[in-house]
Amino acid sequence: MKQLEEYTSKLRALKPDCEVPDFSSSGPGTDAKLLFLLAKPGTRGAGVTNVVDPLSNDDQTARNMRQIMEEIDLDPNRVLYWNVVPWFDGKRDVTAAEVNEGKRQLRGLLELLPALKAVVLVGKHAQRASDAFEGSGVRVFRTAHCGPLVKAANRDQFDAIGPVWKAASDYAFS
Repeated sequence: MKQLEEYTSKLRALKPDCEVPDFSSSGPGTDAKLLFLLAKPGTRGAGVTNVVDPLSNDDQTARNMRQIMEEIDLDPNRVLYWNVVPWFDGKRDVTAAEVNEGKRQLRGLLELLPALKAVVLVGKHAQRASDAFEGSGVRVFRTAHCGPLVKAANRDQFDAIGPVWKAASDYAFS
């Protein structure tokens, strides 16, 4: 956990006017085999609780994550959670510049995760970071975002999330 704390400290130093949530202390830490990468700390989730973890947050995205994980029998504590844009600036919008800056920082995170086998890019913003995993040996899975907007507007995309998360879990923990 100490290495992840040092990583977040470096990110905080890069943007002292923004918050950087912590990794969950109940998760796998640097022993992670499966990483879920989302967009950005939310105004009702990690941006408020200061931890990236669906068990610690009670926003609708976190509730949807817990429901999907329960349906596919995935223990949320086996997953490491992070955001392609790690900085919380109080805004919901995600810009291309933020994603590009976040992608550059992902390389440092990958170096701390030697056991990582799979990453799930949750949503279009996270998917724009797929090239950060090229050549890493980590298998990349992609799904729609699991937030309330996708659930309400595109139920087919939302319903397709569980099977992909299950495939990623099976791959990572096999």
